[in-house]
Amino acid sequence: MTPPIVNVLIFKYIKKHSKSIFTCALIYFIWRYFTFTAEEMRASVALSICLFANDFALENKRLKSIVLYVLASMFHTSAIFLVFIPILTFLRFNKVGYIVIISSFSIGVLLQTLFGDIIEMLSFASRFEELGSRYEGSAFSEQYLNINGIISKLTVYVFYTIYIIQKLRKKSPESNVLRFEPLLLIGVILSIVSIPLAIVYRYCHFFDIYFILLYSEYMTQLKTGNYKYNVTHSLKGYIFFFPFLFFVLYSYNSKVPDSNSLKTYSRYYPYHSVLTKRIDTDRESLFSCYNSFYFNERY
Repeated sequence: MTPPIVNVLIFKYIKKHSKSIFTCALIYFIWRYFTFTAEEMRASVALSICLFANDFALENKRLKSIVLYVLASMFHTSAIFLVFIPILTFLRFNKVGYIVIISSFSIGVLLQTLFGDIIEMLSFASRFEELGSRYEGSAFSEQYLNINGIISKLTVYVFYTIYIIQKLRKKSPESNVLRFEPLLLIGVILSIVSIPLAIVYRYCHFFDIYFILLYSEYMTQLKTGNYKYNVTHSLKGYIFFFPFLFFVLYSYNSKVPDSNSLKTYSRYYPYHSVLTKRIDTDRESLFSCYNSFYFNERY
């Protein structure tokens, strides 16, 4: 029952901030975000709560946002890191923002070098020893993103986002989605940091909805002609999305590293829930590999 409830909450949030609910739904499923809400129930519940907490943060209602972040962390401990968002709402895609983006990869490399096993980052979590030892002995203690994985992440999260933000600023400065600039920038930074430090992918999911809203807004602008483009320019705009579709579909349909038995259909039911106390580590690795844009060097 959890995935339908979570998806209802997410689409209620999307409807609140977008007039193009069907375009958002299309990108939502292309993005394969539905599989995330069906795979990791606790994290998806935390995410749905954090969406509304983020709104309070952007409205400078910090106390309300922090209360919701703490509530979300009761479902998934990773959400506790989002309590810093209220003090980061000044971030924008400006010179300072671009410097931070460019520096993000170096920051990720530094963190990977200093905290290779990420034990400190997991010290607050339940199943501490299990999580720590599993991470330390897994591919996530290093970085195995091949060139395809890196290009996918940079294309979907970085290049397209910067391009669309600049287009909206120029052609549609009143667009509601521009209010999410701080959250989009945080999402871009985390996506870059996750290249050298793979475990950060867990935090990227908390910001994916804002990328979906951004993409939807741009596609809607092309469709409705708010950019005053002619047919040729509109066609070019849609062709512009082809690489996005390719990289998203590629990333989710790549073979799971070190596995010959795990199939895509395994992603539609959770590897752990309150009904099944035992964690299916094989399908957990399937979830981890797909949802981090993670590709083994051999593929």
